[in-house]
Amino acid sequence: MSETLRSDLRTALTAFTGKPLRAAARDLFATLGYASERALDLGSVSHFCKTYDSTGTLLSRFEPATRWLSIQLLFQLTSADIARSSGRQLELIAPDPADLSARAIESYLFFALDLAPPADGKPRSRTDLCDLARALNRLFPMPALVLFKEGDKLSVAITYRRGNKKDRSKDVVERKVTLIKDISLSRPHPGHLVILEDFSLHSLSELRGRDIRTFADLDAAWRESLSVELLRRRAYRMLADWYFWAREHAQFPPDALPDADGKPSLHLIRLLTRVIFCWFVKEKTLPDGRPLLPYDLFDSPRIRELLKDSSPEAGTYYTAILQNLFFATLNTEMDEDGKPLARRFAREGNEDDHMVHTLWRHENQLTPAGLKRLPALLRDVPFLNGGLFECLDDRVEIEGTTRTKEIRIDGFSVK
Repeated sequence: MSETLRSDLRTALTAFTGKPLRAAARDLFATLGYASERALDLGSVSHFCKTYDSTGTLLSRFEPATRWLSIQLLFQLTSADIARSSGRQLELIAPDPADLSARAIESYLFFALDLAPPADGKPRSRTDLCDLARALNRLFPMPALVLFKEGDKLSVAITYRRGNKKDRSKDVVERKVTLIKDISLSRPHPGHLVILEDFSLHSLSELRGRDIRTFADLDAAWRESLSVELLRRRAYRMLADWYFWAREHAQFPPDALPDADGKPSLHLIRLLTRVIFCWFVKEKTLPDGRPLLPYDLFDSPRIRELLKDSSPEAGTYYTAILQNLFFATLNTEMDEDGKPLARRFAREGNEDDHMVHTLWRHENQLTPAGLKRLPALLRDVPFLNGGLFECLDDRVEIEGTTRTKEIRIDGFSVK
């Protein structure tokens, strides 16, 4: 992802907390390449429902209008708007009359819907939002993209259509809806930023190897870009690319023996497994709503506040953050009232703390703020009683002597 677009998307998302919904949503879509001056004030929610669903047969079935704070028609995107956004004078291609699958879509509606918390207090499910997006689409002859705002979260719903076999001038709303759900406004997930970038008009053109020239093109590009299978393949490919790069460059302690090819394959797989496990666990929450793993441990701006040198070359994110999380937190029992602290920093130069894998280390790599903040972040992380995060460093007896030697595989428990 380009750093410029990533920064622009973060700015556009955080702006929702201080701007009116219409302005913030239009700015977000403009960042992605979708903009038009064709807009309409829909008035109040009740006025919208009376005007476009006078019988109440569509909208009231899925979401009572009393749970809507506002609804905005952001703009109606036309082919001329797409051409202008691309920076080129495009000649839009008309559908081939002989092609029964061709769709004569001439515009696309972009809506924003501000939702109040559900009456039962439970978060809306994917099904709830998809049903509502389909209902809104059935009100209009052209497709409609719907942006839902729920407190500090955004969701984007794209409802797909197919050509009507009996009436070529109409579309049929499909059951399938692609939903990008729960995009955090205050702290966007990197994965959501990647998906949003792929959704941009520029990225879609690159994906197809040519400019988007029709709304059928746009619809097909959205389907391809947001395909779950495609996203999964991309994630696996990125992991594989990093793994094969790391096999050539990663360095492990001397006792971490390489494979037959002289590469640290086993140790890299173990590291990847630990990181991926943590990445999934951080999406889970405790009963009080807090994440199992603090987001700050995976957020670049926060990491820079914790570490004196957060550059990739320094390697301190692995040693001071991940190793302390793996071995001295996830593999260490939590502190108990009335007992000495189990989770603490090793005492410098203290032999009793040497080779103790359950103590935090690398204080010298942390900023003054990090020395206070990191223990606070790690102290309430749950203890996982499993072998994945067990440090493999060890002290073993030298055969035939009374002496011992230290085996360094993870390279954590040093003085």
